[in-house]
This record gives sequence, C-alpha cells and structure tokens, in this order.
Amino acid sequence: MIISQTITKLNQEDHEVDITVTDIPEGYFISIGETTFSEDGFMRIMMVEMMPLSESTGGTRTINSGVFSKKEEEEVIKVIVLLDGEKQGLNTQVYKH
Repeated sequence: MIISQTITKLNQEDHEVDITVTDIPEGYFISIGETTFSEDGFMRIMMVEMMPLSESTGGTRTINSGVFSKKEEEEVIKVIVLLDGEKQGLNTQVYKH
C-alpha cells in the first residue's frame, strides 16, 4: 500500500490536501475520519478509514480533505490509513512555504 499527499495552498491560511491510497481491497472505499493535532500543534493528524461497500472495486483512490485553515505553528500533515481500527500505513508531508 502506498499513501501519498498533495497539499495545495489556497491563500495565506487555507489549504486542502488530496490523499491517494493504493491497494485498497475490493469491497472497500476510503473516507476521511477524525482529524487531531499533536500536543505542540506542529502536526495535523488525519485518519483515513477503509470502509466496506460491496459495490466498490477497491484499487487506487484519491480523496480530498476539503478546505481547512492551517494553524500558525502547524508544519506537517500525517495521514494514517486504518482498516477495522488497525493501522495499514502512514504518510507524512511537510507544508511548502
């Protein structure tokens, strides 16, 4: 499984991220779940969950986070992919300045 991110800066504060996940099992799709932050606010942690859907072909899929405002101290986005609550992989990306 390969997880990648493309962070897009929309203006001074607002960003969005496209998250691509490969090797999704047939019968599953991906969905963005909970977003949290590290205690120091340095890292945005986005959970991506593989959810069952019988019609889904699996494979490689890309989802978008939607627009969010970057915190002043935030420098990194970490994406964690979960299946049934278990970590399948992760990717960490640094914001471009």
